[in-house]
Amino acid sequence: MKILEVAGVEAPAILDRLIAEFRAGGPWPLLLGGEDGREAVETAAQVNREHYGSTNQILLDAEAVSVADYLEQQRQERREFLEEALNDEWPSEPLERVTLTTHLKLSNNRPLAKAYFALLEVERPADSFAAIMWGGWNDCPDATVQTAIHRRWEDQWGAEVVSVTQDIVQCKVSRPPKTREDALCLAQEQYLYCPDIVEQGCDSIPRLASTLIDADYWYFWWD
Repeated sequence: MKILEVAGVEAPAILDRLIAEFRAGGPWPLLLGGEDGREAVETAAQVNREHYGSTNQILLDAEAVSVADYLEQQRQERREFLEEALNDEWPSEPLERVTLTTHLKLSNNRPLAKAYFALLEVERPADSFAAIMWGGWNDCPDATVQTAIHRRWEDQWGAEVVSVTQDIVQCKVSRPPKTREDALCLAQEQYLYCPDIVEQGCDSIPRLASTLIDADYWYFWWD
């Protein structure tokens, strides 16, 4: 993969420019965060190559993944917590919506001195997971499932993965849900994909759903 180094403060604007260039035939830009994120993604791609074989193999395997079956399996495994997480009222005030954060320092939300992009030769953003062979530890889905799920969300919601670090995924969303019903369905899928955003985050599905209506970005994180 080709790596582009930029000033952290310029990363959002550069991301928008690179996405526009992708529409015209350029590579897809994937923000890796700072030095730690770049090193983690590069290392994962090297280490996981023996397991996955090739990017093309991951893409072929992703075609055979039933996302509905995967989510149902996760639902059965997490039924008890999911029932509890659903048993909550819609918040009177929506939680703060997510913005692009992986170019910022966790300690103070100020831009990193340097941020890095991977420029990927992929046909669609969801295939970035296959290109960097990312995922497959703890509760984080492997690269094949990542690719399949994000293809689904890309088609349904216009959610394009724009950032992957050592443990974070962010998507830029062009067609977010507009209703509570759609947001609640999506929030359940997001929980089953990434339990930590609820179990170690907002605590309930309605609270998560409130952040998804008209949201420009999604955020996922695995411990």
